[in-house]
Amino acid sequence: MWDRFVSRSLFVVLAMLGAPPVLAQHEHHMDDKPSPDWMWMTDANVFFGYNNQQRKYTDFSAWESQNWFMLDGHRSLGPGTLTLSGMISLEPFTFHKIGSPQVLQTGETYQGLPLVDYQHPHDLVMGLGARYAAIREGVGCHFEAALVGSPALGPTPFMHRDSGRDNPQAPLIHHYTDSTHITPGVLTAGLDLHGAVLEASWFRGEEPDEHRLDIDRPKLDSWSARAGWRRGSG
Repeated sequence: MWDRFVSRSLFVVLAMLGAPPVLAQHEHHMDDKPSPDWMWMTDANVFFGYNNQQRKYTDFSAWESQNWFMLDGHRSLGPGTLTLSGMISLEPFTFHKIGSPQVLQTGETYQGLPLVDYQHPHDLVMGLGARYAAIREGVGCHFEAALVGSPALGPTPFMHRDSGRDNPQAPLIHHYTDSTHITPGVLTAGLDLHGAVLEASWFRGEEPDEHRLDIDRPKLDSWSARAGWRRGSG
């Protein structure tokens, strides 16, 4: 099979806009100085191209675009900083009806069928929430509430990592490591002590349904906890 397999993909980066990447967990360093006025950051990544994959049993081809757009605003509020964030994707309109051809990709279901050699389009609303962070006597704490967000579970989703910004398709491990990155209903609390971070989340333990243009009903029926350490944090 492998000696007859040829995969050809041509992708062009149309835009990498705005400020440096906005991280999914909105990890501001402890020495960040809040401003009394709103400060806004934008970030976007858009790929467009012709995806042609020739295989022994089925040939796939499609004009398509993987993309996401983010907006982040923060300002001082009391002793801390309030951050509002949103993220959308136009993939429901820029992917083929059954998804993007991608050999060996697998994971959840889409259009009533398990994903086999396809990547589904992400939801129109990939993130929408608020975060409040404060520091007192060298200890930072933060609280997050998201109508759509990512709980304290697993690594940073691939589109928020530097290694994923130039990748025109989702990594093959996307549905295993990032399965909760679009979660309808998330509450998170955390502590930051000189780079050591402890977080816990209460969230809906289900992936989004197959309707990509709406926001699923939030419910809090699962929990998670995560510990980490950021080298160089103050």
